[in-house]
Amino acid sequence: WLWKAATFALAFVLVAVAVLGIIGYSNEYAQASTVSLDVNPSLQIVLSRNKKVLKVEALNDDGAIIIGNMDFKGCQLEVCVNALIGSMLRNNYLTTETNSVLVSVDAAKKDYKTLADIVANEITVTLKEMQIDASVVSQWLTDNDQVSQIAKANNISFGKAQIIYKIADRSDYTVEQLAGMSVSELSL
Repeated sequence: WLWKAATFALAFVLVAVAVLGIIGYSNEYAQASTVSLDVNPSLQIVLSRNKKVLKVEALNDDGAIIIGNMDFKGCQLEVCVNALIGSMLRNNYLTTETNSVLVSVDAAKKDYKTLADIVANEITVTLKEMQIDASVVSQWLTDNDQVSQIAKANNISFGKAQIIYKIADRSDYTVEQLAGMSVSELSL
């Protein structure tokens, strides 16, 4: 009888550890949000629930240049943004003349402000160290079929397409005119 009880207790402990491990694994490695950076490199940072970087994806050829051979998996968002902005500076995508960065956050509404603030602050501090006054525009991404069509038709990020959609709706510019503009020009 004692042997059966010990076996049952051990089985119970193993199941509990497995369940807790799965819960911990899903919090650590499940995608919870994304943050896109557009300058003209376009990049997307995929984050877990605890705001650790799962991966960074290039959304265009210039984005691939910025990422190079850097691996961000498991690092904190601030470290990732700092390294990406540093690479944009080294590769002359960010200068005193082209100092605008579009930050697009796809997350639950309750997480949007926190993520946008973290990223905007890191960009501002990093550029200020290089004596560049940053112009950071942040937006919360929302599902919109028209924005998706603009992004696909113009081969641009969803974030840039969303800001183009908003500007075109409130101005005399066409989507085609805006799609050819840099983030700095859109910011102005």
